[in-house]
Amino acid sequence: MANRMYEYWKSQPDVLKRILDTRKEQVQPFVELFCACQPDRLYLVGSGTSLNAQRAAAPYLEQILNVDVRTAASSRVGALRGQRPLVVFLSQGGSSTNTLSAMERLQKAQSICITGEEHCEIQRRAAHHMTIGCGEEQAGPKTVGYTSSVMCLYLCALEAALAAGRISRPFYQE
Repeated sequence: MANRMYEYWKSQPDVLKRILDTRKEQVQPFVELFCACQPDRLYLVGSGTSLNAQRAAAPYLEQILNVDVRTAASSRVGALRGQRPLVVFLSQGGSSTNTLSAMERLQKAQSICITGEEHCEIQRRAAHHMTIGCGEEQAGPKTVGYTSSVMCLYLCALEAALAAGRISRPFYQE
């Protein structure tokens, strides 16, 4: 197990580079939905490591997208506020029962699900879906999933902000 964990940790730079290299295609579902909705409030919903990643990324999303961003545990999502809220459900494993329950409660809201797995229960129930880009995690703590989730959310913000005209191309290039 120790060697497997070490190999897993060592894969992180390659995984993050692959996500960065394929960012346009990977985050396209989010970009399209964001541009179509033009949300005035963004809700990031998840549990465990996914929630921690969302909390880490939220200030960046708020700044780059120029929209109010709220994070909530899947089991504690309150009423949605705003005229055009957009909900982002994040689940690295793609089968969190708390996230599935939150999706059910908020089914009338515009939403997108982001999962580590391409084919999973959350993806099957989602109107809009994209992957984190880290693939299945097979060893212990979700270190690669966490960093990949943060990077994925950053890239969603950056690409959507450019597409929606909220940042300039020179700012994007920086």
